[in-house]
Amino acid sequence: MSRTPTNFGPYEHEYKARVPRRSRLLKLALQLALVAVAVTLAGLFLFPMSKPQGGGVEREPTVPETSAETPAAARTPPQP
Repeated sequence: MSRTPTNFGPYEHEYKARVPRRSRLLKLALQLALVAVAVTLAGLFLFPMSKPQGGGVEREPTVPETSAETPAAARTPPQP
């Protein structure tokens, strides 16, 4: 594959000469930080690792079954 020449060379050299290296590195670091935040937020909202706490269809509370081994005193419903 042959290399295709472009006109961007002079502009890149002009940019490097005009903008200090520290500013270019700071801009690159900020871009990387923004990408990291975006990826983290996308991971939290698009691929949650835990079940949602609220919402969805609520089920009726189940009544614990009583057995013959449970004494009658333990089967009385709790007082409000």
